[in-house]
Amino acid sequence: MILAAFGWLTGLAHFTLLASPCCRLHILPNHYKISIDEAFPGTILMAAIGSSYVLAMNGVILTVYVVLFGYMFRLRLTFVLNKPSLFSMWKQNSILVFAIIRFMSDSSYTAVYQFGVAFFPVSLLAEVVAMFSHQLDKLILMPVLLLAVSKLVLLEA
Repeated sequence: MILAAFGWLTGLAHFTLLASPCCRLHILPNHYKISIDEAFPGTILMAAIGSSYVLAMNGVILTVYVVLFGYMFRLRLTFVLNKPSLFSMWKQNSILVFAIIRFMSDSSYTAVYQFGVAFFPVSLLAEVVAMFSHQLDKLILMPVLLLAVSKLVLLEA
């Protein structure tokens, strides 16, 4: 809950700075993507800070998942050494599958959104895909993954 509140406050502060007079955001008619006015040095700086922040948070998520994987592997290893059972070693793999899919989807979205401008054609379809893939990730993929993981954990228990 605290991390979610911190994320919302950080996003609000970033948007407030970008919408302030020192930076300029432009929302063009019939477009989904917000463009920035590169004539203002503050806008370029804030865009770079925002991109770096998103990439750094993906690195933090990767670190958390690596620590989680290491901890679960250590628990499995001690459990297997105390009571040898091949089945018990592979229990709760669904949590790791969830972590891998979640990290890959977040990283893919970030890469497409941050660096896709150089590779994708400038079209309304490319803007729609870039802008709404994040919402689809949070509204569809996350609940489906959580339901699947919950069901698998209950079946494995």
